[in-house]
Amino acid sequence: MSGRTQSTSCERTEAPASSPEEDRAATPWGARGRKRSIVARIRALAGSDTRGSALVEMAVALPPVLLVITGVAAFSIALAQKLELAEAVNNGGRVLAVARQKPDPCTLAYQAVDAAAPTLNPSSISLTITLNGVQTGPSASPSCPGTGGGANLNLVQGGNATILATYTCSIHAYGFTYPGCNLATSLTEVVQ
Repeated sequence: MSGRTQSTSCERTEAPASSPEEDRAATPWGARGRKRSIVARIRALAGSDTRGSALVEMAVALPPVLLVITGVAAFSIALAQKLELAEAVNNGGRVLAVARQKPDPCTLAYQAVDAAAPTLNPSSISLTITLNGVQTGPSASPSCPGTGGGANLNLVQGGNATILATYTCSIHAYGFTYPGCNLATSLTEVVQ
C-alpha cells in the first residue's frame, strides 16, 4: 500500500427552504414561500376548524328532543288520570259492595268515586252501575233508590255489583288538544 490514506468525509447538508418538513410547520400567515388564502388564514388565526360545531349540533338536536320530552309529559298526564280513575272506581266498588241496606247505594258509590278522584273533573266522569243484572246509568250522578225509601232490592247478598266509569280527558300538547281521549275502567264486586 502506498503511503496515501484515503479519507472519507460525511458532511451533512441542510434541506432547502421549500422541503416538505418545513411546509408542515406553517405559520398562521403561510409556509415559507407559499401563499395561503384569506379563509385559510382566518381559520389558522381562529384555531381549530371545529370550533362552534358543538353549539351547532346542540341547536339542531335540542328542538326535537324537547318536543319528545314535552309530548311524553303531556301523555303521562292522561296515564295519571287513568290510574286515578281506576283507584276511584275501586273505592266506589268497595262502598257499593257493603251498601246493601242503604236506600240509595248508587249515590253513595258516586260520592266515593268523586271523593277519591279530586283532580278529575266530576262532570266528565260517567258512571254505569249494574246491581244484580239491573243497570243504572250511564250518568254523571247515578241514583238507584229503593222503593218507598227502603233498600234497593237489586243489591242482594252474594250477587254482583258492577261499576263502570268513563272519563273524557283532555290532552293539550303544543297548542293542540288531542281529540277522542276517553278513559274507562270497571270493577265487579260481590255484595256482602
